[in-house]
Amino acid sequence: LQECSGEDDFVLRLSAFGRRVMDPYSLVQRRNLYRIALTEAIRDVGRGGELYGRGPGRVLNSLARFLLESRQAGVLLEGEHHHLASQMLALLNGSSGLHDSFTPEERSESRPSAQVSRVVAQFLAGVEVPSHDAHQPI
Repeated sequence: LQECSGEDDFVLRLSAFGRRVMDPYSLVQRRNLYRIALTEAIRDVGRGGELYGRGPGRVLNSLARFLLESRQAGVLLEGEHHHLASQMLALLNGSSGLHDSFTPEERSESRPSAQVSRVVAQFLAGVEVPSHDAHQPI
């Protein structure tokens, strides 16, 4: 995620991030990596933490940095940036459904873009970003 230049740019970049996270193939890969990390964490706590830091932790920190930089650029965000990033990822993960159990045809018929628009709108409503475009589908 790169720094944004205003509220509209913020919404566009956040939506683009959400679409990448919600991409059906990305979901399958991410879930498989979580399973590997969980298995490793059971065997070796340090190894599980290292895997988390290089994968999901890196995504979380990148999103948190983007939110902090957006706030510094003038986007009105209420709350601590790591907490906000965690909330956004939780919303995306919660709305991802069970895409990995679908066939490729069913995955292509799903509407991740519409889901992302709803998640971004829900996130923005929760953090009170005052933008006239915040609730419009992108």
